[in-house]
Amino acid sequence: MIVEQIEPSNELAADPEDHPSASASPPSDRLRPPAPAARLSDSSISLGTSRSGSFSVNISPGSGTWVATDTSHIEVSPNGSFTVNAPRSEPGCAGTSRTASETITISWNGTNSADGTTTARGTLTLTVSWEITQDKGYWVTSSTVTGGGYWSNCSPSGTSSRGLK
Repeated sequence: MIVEQIEPSNELAADPEDHPSASASPPSDRLRPPAPAARLSDSSISLGTSRSGSFSVNISPGSGTWVATDTSHIEVSPNGSFTVNAPRSEPGCAGTSRTASETITISWNGTNSADGTTTARGTLTLTVSWEITQDKGYWVTSSTVTGGGYWSNCSPSGTSSRGLK
């Protein structure tokens, strides 16, 4: 048994002049150009202690438009830059920082008009994370607390305040 690999082709299946019984496919039945697809520059961005960043959306083949939806703490500009509106620190003693995150949703529409028209649309997501540091506050001197004082945002209970300076 002999097997031949057949490569895809954009040509019509039959030419009516060569084969009178065959009919040409109308142009709408021809293979269409590939559908556009969208790609984000990053699937996630970690800002650390910063509160701003940016991303880009590439739609190809062809061209398209996109729009991003703000979140409760992230404001997105039409050019892909964004700002996190969240505190840089919060009162606390437990650790040096914690990480918060939210997801930006990007809706896109694309068109590829090479030898016909193919359209596509979809949704992309970008996770943005940032750090919020724990602020111990200011040092309160106290002769009644072991260690001579305590941090204003921490419990002044005996030996648990020792070593927090």
